Amino acid sequence: DGLVRQLLTADTPQVPEIVRSLEGYRRWADSELQRALADSSSDMRKKLHASLALLPVAPAQVDYLKSRLFDAAPNVFPVLRDALKPYGNDLAPEFWEVLETAKAGDDRLLPTAGVLACYDPGGPRWNDVVGKVARAMVTVEPTSLRHWLDTLRPIRLNLIPSLAASFRDTALSDTERTTAT
Repeated sequence: DGLVRQLLTADTPQVPEIVRSLEGYRRWADSELQRALADSSSDMRKKLHASLALLPVAPAQVDYLKSRLFDAAPNVFPVLRDALKPYGNDLAPEFWEVLETAKAGDDRLLPTAGVLACYDPGGPRWNDVVGKVARAMVTVEPTSLRHWLDTLRPIRLNLIPSLAASFRDTALSDTERTTAT
């Protein structure tokens, strides 16, 4: 009970460690987690934490957690991405489809690229999408730039030519060109 209460009230970056602590107590904790997930009065953070805790024993949580990636705060995104990584091979084709069809300004562009940078950093499909990912990076809110730099680090070598082109593009604003550097 104590671990479940701690999990439901914790900051999301602390959740993976608490989930690991639950392993020896699953037969008692899982029913409490299911109740928290089903409780319509629970706030979204509690539902998210319950879903993350149930994921190792309930793959049905994948769809819910996957949908939360697109609106996740910078400190929550890596928790979701890493929790879903065991399903990465199955999820990658769907994320590639989203990334390849995303238009400029699509809010899903950087989160999808961030997931694929973790799940498929050496994939051959990066050549076709790296330009729009770099363009999204230079237009991102400056306060979240550090998060995206860290998230996209596995594909940094793919991004450099497009970012260099953005830096040289005089049609872009000074802020965008500076961000490209």
